[in-house]
Amino acid sequence: AGTPLATREVAEICELDDREAREQLGRVAEERHVGADGFWTLSVAASCEASA
Repeated sequence: AGTPLATREVAEICELDDREAREQLGRVAEERHVGADGFWTLSVAASCEASA
């Protein structure tokens, strides 16, 4: 945990297409753009909710 994941990695794990994964990630994570994709890390608020 705490390791940023690429959109494609999250899409594979969650069995989503890239668009759906990006949409859902945008609600709970912060993206660091890398080329056409990016690496996602849970936002502080989402991290607090997950640990509660």
